[in-house]
Amino acid sequence: MGDESRNAACLTWHPGSIPPYASLWHTLQRVGALNFVRPTDVPGRTRLPWETDRKSWTLSPLFNRHVGVETDALARSLGEAPSIFRWSHFGALPGWLQPVVTPGFRLCMKCIAHGYHSALLSLRPLDLCPIHGTPLQSMCACGRPFRDRLNPADLRRAGCCACYSFAMFNRETCRRPTLAPALTNAFLPIVEWIEALTIVIRSASWQRRNAGAETSTWLGELLEASCALGIAAPACFTQPPVTRPRCSVLCRSGRVEKRDSRIAAAAKPATTKPVTPPYWPLTPAVHTYRALSRYLRHHVVRQSEAYGVPLVAPNGKLRPELLHDASAQSQQAFAEILWARHLEPWVHLRRWPYRQPSARPDIVFSEAACRVTPDHQAGASGALLQADAIWLEYQAAACSMRVLWRAAVRQTQELSQMPVAAVGLLELATLDSFDWSSRKLPDGSLRFISLQAGEPAFTALPLPSKPARIKAFHAARLRTHNEVTQACCGPCLTWSVTDGWHVTASATPQLGDWRRHKLLGVEGQKPHFWLFPWCGLFAARLCSGRLQVFSTTSAGAIQALRKCVAFSDRTLGPTRHDMGEQVLPCLTTDKESGTC
Repeated sequence: MGDESRNAACLTWHPGSIPPYASLWHTLQRVGALNFVRPTDVPGRTRLPWETDRKSWTLSPLFNRHVGVETDALARSLGEAPSIFRWSHFGALPGWLQPVVTPGFRLCMKCIAHGYHSALLSLRPLDLCPIHGTPLQSMCACGRPFRDRLNPADLRRAGCCACYSFAMFNRETCRRPTLAPALTNAFLPIVEWIEALTIVIRSASWQRRNAGAETSTWLGELLEASCALGIAAPACFTQPPVTRPRCSVLCRSGRVEKRDSRIAAAAKPATTKPVTPPYWPLTPAVHTYRALSRYLRHHVVRQSEAYGVPLVAPNGKLRPELLHDASAQSQQAFAEILWARHLEPWVHLRRWPYRQPSARPDIVFSEAACRVTPDHQAGASGALLQADAIWLEYQAAACSMRVLWRAAVRQTQELSQMPVAAVGLLELATLDSFDWSSRKLPDGSLRFISLQAGEPAFTALPLPSKPARIKAFHAARLRTHNEVTQACCGPCLTWSVTDGWHVTASATPQLGDWRRHKLLGVEGQKPHFWLFPWCGLFAARLCSGRLQVFSTTSAGAIQALRKCVAFSDRTLGPTRHDMGEQVLPCLTTDKESGTC
């Protein structure tokens, strides 16, 4: 006969005497008081291989891990249903949610008077008992806390404190608690809230970020995030005060199951011969970084290359001392440099000024919280799909980069306000971390939430109104046309298929009828030219010299201008593109041969 059968035959117990949500800690002490058992004799006791001293064996009924009790075996020994130990301890809590539990047990004295205790009273958001509304106590009147451990001495005085002035049950309530089972329904909203949070996917930085934070701070963020995810906090919870204004970034994916097959097919290894890997790694984080960097350059930090070149030394070292009395554009450019360097440490090898890099980039992210492991459980729908994980990586990367951008802007403002002598001694601090959470809904979609301080959007530079932009566009267009008209005046050396080389008046384009191009296919510096229709032909006119050609097609005009520029370089030298009036008389034309 095994230990479990022998203990079941010897245990004194009244089946059906465990109320719903009763704590394993309280039940074990009742078992100890009725049977005078030691921790080593508790049915279902988990014995660890390294435990050798039987006198030092203890139980940990708060989380019931490592040194714990198998509740199914204990239920069979007591003649109870295994489901009666549902949420009798917090062993089912994920690691990121464990800080929501107090270090020890807390008691409601009115529940104890009826011989009842629940481990759910140890949740930090609870200050009052959900059944009686009385304050919860975490220590005895003698000052000893209610610990989360049970050692042999605790079971010998089961139900009593070491001072013997406090008892959790008497002779009658030890056998059968007198609390009405219907009253335990007050814990049902708490249980639903916890079970909904156990399937929530959180970032890896949750525990590290909240290790040194105040309890009210991260507890308020937890309750706020749960409400944003559609998990309402129970009414019996105490709402902590909001210490800082936060805004939530909420996204919803829609159904992603159909995309999973395509993503899996794209992830299959190639059967053809290997090719050269692309310059940018094909990951969601890299795609997000490139998209946001492009948005910053086009809408937030315009002309970032021009303003950023003086702020970066040739060896890649930053020059924060130049921010003193710098323009707003320079400060924005410096913030963009900080942001890019934090995500791509070697970005100065290809930017400021822009040049082709020699190696693939090294993209890194703080806290590495953009990665999502596909073994997360996402409710009744099963394991997290590959498409779900990819979508979460995109959202997590975008939120983290927004947080990093705000930190870079804040740090740039602090540097610009410091004296020049103190700026050189300041080390650039590591930018802030971020936090996010996600939940898979019953319809298969994902809800993503990120609580952030400050506005989530990038602060784009102000733009004038649309009428003002249209007016400025037409003014710039007219100004450029006047410059072209002034340049295209007077005599000009001309070549055409019918007349060959000759001197005639310059062709002048109409408003908006010309385009400026760079002449390719010639040696040395590539000159610019204007191309526009003229009297049923196409005219190509050098921008830097008095030379124009005519042809029936635009391609023919460009080809003729290329030959004429090459002939001009051989005749007058590669630097003599500006052929004025003093040069024109020196050129004569042979119409039959088409040469000068």
